[in-house]
Amino acid sequence: MKIKSFEDLQPYIGNYKVMIFFKTKDKQFDEFNTFKQITKSFLFGNELYTDNFFNNSLSILDNLDFHGIQNNFEKDYFFDSLKLEKSEKFFKAKKNSDHYLWRLSSQTCYLMVNRHSVLNHTFSLSFREKEIEKSTESKTCKAINEFMHNLMRVTNYTFITKKPFQISEGYDLYVLYDECDFIECYNDADTLTHMLKKYD
Repeated sequence: MKIKSFEDLQPYIGNYKVMIFFKTKDKQFDEFNTFKQITKSFLFGNELYTDNFFNNSLSILDNLDFHGIQNNFEKDYFFDSLKLEKSEKFFKAKKNSDHYLWRLSSQTCYLMVNRHSVLNHTFSLSFREKEIEKSTESKTCKAINEFMHNLMRVTNYTFITKKPFQISEGYDLYVLYDECDFIECYNDADTLTHMLKKYD
């Protein structure tokens, strides 16, 4: 692999599943905003996923409609794609909505409308089935969760973290970055984990 700098990595962002690990001892270090800064020349205008991707004061349906219109999707693209029935559960604002339904709808919508998905710890990569069972809308949540996982299998995204326990298998490239500079790029999670030991 001849990726020697973040500039060399640019063509891979969005075309592969990439994990970027920021090595830092600073607990206040914000890897999300740092990533925004170092990618602004080629990911300009891309919205990174945060808990505020959906407007909390609007209903799930209003949020879906807003993002659909913004991205020139056909009306009800979300419901048609997931083969879901539009019902009153989607007409509630966050405070009145089922927590899992809100999160899964928000995350799945984000993946559907963003060409270059950029995720971090604010995006739940997995929801346990036992957790979803507790949901008042468990059947709908299961359907959305399954769709989201299938979508993540077939599309590419960048996951950024500064937490070693979040390093996991399943990415095409693993990038080690310190707070201010690119260090190296690897092919597997084990190599990245092994390299991190050099910096302890």
